[in-house]
Amino acid sequence: AVLCCLGPMLIFEDIYIIILIDAFLGLIAGTGLAKIFVTEKKDWSYDAYILLNIVMLILVKDAGMLFAVFVFVTYILDNIFYRKAGIKRNGLWSVLALMALLVPKKLWEYNIKINNANVAFSNPIDLQELFRVLLGIEKTNYRVEVLENFFDGFFTRCFEISVFQIKIPYIILFVVLAVVCYVISRIYTNWNIEYAKKYRMVVALLGIETIIYVFGLCVTYMFKFSEYEAVRIASFERYMNIMLEGIVIFLLMLIVNYVSSNQKQKYMGLCILLIVLAILPWGMIKDIGTRATVANTVNTRIRYIPIVEQIEKIAVKTGERYNINVISQESAGYDAFVLRYSLRPHTIVGSEIRGQPF
Repeated sequence: AVLCCLGPMLIFEDIYIIILIDAFLGLIAGTGLAKIFVTEKKDWSYDAYILLNIVMLILVKDAGMLFAVFVFVTYILDNIFYRKAGIKRNGLWSVLALMALLVPKKLWEYNIKINNANVAFSNPIDLQELFRVLLGIEKTNYRVEVLENFFDGFFTRCFEISVFQIKIPYIILFVVLAVVCYVISRIYTNWNIEYAKKYRMVVALLGIETIIYVFGLCVTYMFKFSEYEAVRIASFERYMNIMLEGIVIFLLMLIVNYVSSNQKQKYMGLCILLIVLAILPWGMIKDIGTRATVANTVNTRIRYIPIVEQIEKIAVKTGERYNINVISQESAGYDAFVLRYSLRPHTIVGSEIRGQPF
């Protein structure tokens, strides 16, 4: 429980004050994969947890579908090769897992349709144009620049450990995590050969997932984002940190499982605990404890109150629902998101940001 509460702050230090769901997505994905590996007594509660994990990943965000698929595949392979529960039982839960993967997705799409809701990043991916860009046939489209900028960002943009003000390029960070995965593999091999076999399977799937996620994120920028955002690789660090957080949570849970099962390794566990405590953003934790973040949130929303009240007065007089355009001056990009919620049942049909770009 402590790991799940504090672990995400290693990657998203502002997880408890931002309105974005990305940090929660990485946490659910990492705990789902780790649960399959570390759980020894796999009864109905374990199966129910995995099914709910898959459902949650799908409902949290569109990108969660990829993570849900990999949790599902890992669960199925574990049932086939390592779980000794009988063909009928494993088959039943595997079918239910498939339903947990497909049914919520369809229900969510139906919910969006009947409510006529706006769908973000709804542009289709043109596979023919994608291959033309990848093969170098297309040279003038802005998506060529997006492809170059994305992989340039992957090698040059950095993850920052704010406590020490250290910046590490994402490519280096993923290489370091790959080395950590290998070290843990050697540890598990010396400890329990069955665990080691399963671990190698899970890590192999995690590596495949990482590659697909990074390439898929690049394709998303190329086709789903507006040209302005895509060329600038907007929010690159935030999206990359989702995958990073999932891997870190997965590895931390494996280390906790190993240390808790081997009393002789208590010093190893203590060292890792001290490292994690040193990296945690204690300034942010202090602000949360003193409720400074709550006061900041209240102050941030105050400026929207007059807008909402004015529109409500007009709506009461006319008895109508309105389609509203939002124009923001030097905005961080959140005005439309906040007003979309606060002005319900009216609809935000468009937003424009002028001044400092986000």
